[in-house]
Amino acid sequence: MERGQFTQVPVILGCSVREGTVATVFDGLSDKRFEFINNNPEVLVPSFLGLKEGSVEKKEAENEIWTFYFKGKPLSWDTIHEYLVCQSDIQFNFGMERTRSYLVEKSTAPVYTYLYTDHSRCLCQLQYVGELSKLLSSETCHGADSLFTMDSGAIKTPDITPEGREVIMKHVKAWTNFATFGDPNHEHLGTVWEKDSVDSPCFLEMGTSWILRSGLTLPDRIGFWKRLTGKYCKV
Repeated sequence: MERGQFTQVPVILGCSVREGTVATVFDGLSDKRFEFINNNPEVLVPSFLGLKEGSVEKKEAENEIWTFYFKGKPLSWDTIHEYLVCQSDIQFNFGMERTRSYLVEKSTAPVYTYLYTDHSRCLCQLQYVGELSKLLSSETCHGADSLFTMDSGAIKTPDITPEGREVIMKHVKAWTNFATFGDPNHEHLGTVWEKDSVDSPCFLEMGTSWILRSGLTLPDRIGFWKRLTGKYCKV
């Protein structure tokens, strides 16, 4: 990717705000899990920093991560939202941003970036019951940008309002236009989805309305990881 040795084709890439909600599925969230992480805080230092176990650098990175996300507080149900944001950035958002940066710098083909913020079809409202109801927020979860509906008995996509149907049709048209022509723009988009670039970074905020934003998605959080990788990643 750094050398531009990849197939250069048009790309759409993006994320929801809280992709880290997958931690509820793969890692499980419980008092026992919180105790383990609090007793082993280095587990939040991602492998992509390349730091050796027990090194001074890894301890420094650990402290920086805990300070940035938790402000020195232990992980608990009171700080669970901070944990999910942390996992979002480690598992999804920073990797997506690194990929985006290589694409806009090295590819001759257009890149279209988005941040999905429409919470109306988010399944978290049906999944998070009981103790997990503490995870509920207004921020979009992993999979919120999916075009598929779900009805497995226990989990069913919320009923679609007329306004929601219009948004879905707009979304489908953008994706099919992109698949056909390499350009997601169409007459019902409500805005012009500009190509992302090094000199003029931009992204489409896909909420109940679609708005083109300048800059990077989640700039404060992405900026933190850029500083950390710049400090520790020497290769």
